[in-house]
Amino acid sequence: MPEKNKKNHVERKAEPHLTLNDVADYQMYINEDLDERKELIVIRRENLVALSDDASEQVRWYTCFPSAIETEKIGTLCLYEASLMRAFYHQLAIKPSEPQRIQLPDYPEVTWKGEGILKTGFICPSMWLDAYFTSVIVRDKPSMDVLANFPISLMRQSSTKAGELSYMLVDVIQSFHNRTSDYPDKL
Repeated sequence: MPEKNKKNHVERKAEPHLTLNDVADYQMYINEDLDERKELIVIRRENLVALSDDASEQVRWYTCFPSAIETEKIGTLCLYEASLMRAFYHQLAIKPSEPQRIQLPDYPEVTWKGEGILKTGFICPSMWLDAYFTSVIVRDKPSMDVLANFPISLMRQSSTKAGELSYMLVDVIQSFHNRTSDYPDKL
């Protein structure tokens, strides 16, 4: 009979063996990339999506590095920036003809319109889920609120289509976030 107080140890499937030089090289590359992001954000609106996807990849790499406060700070900052970028991109789709501004910490301020954003295909349930849960991870309440109030009817107009269950999942999460009275019926 197994012991009740025994803890199970979970091991990573991928356990990269990185030397101190490897870690330093990756950190240098990531730091250069973080600086480059500040230039790329002003080039085109869709870089908001690309840069937020890159941030998720960088955070994955940081989990392979030895634990350090500086590493955790940079990883958290990457996720926070991704949260802001993804929510702002969705916000652009809500009011496509109005120029809207975003100012990320230590980034240049940019102004974009959302015209044609639904044709890009980045406003779909899977992208919404990435955006919402990135915001949840970093506890970015304003971004969560933007996403929780994003019209599913707009999402259905995107050039990227999804199955009905995907839209229903977004609806359930939005209802839960907004504490709507019909939330239990949607489960």
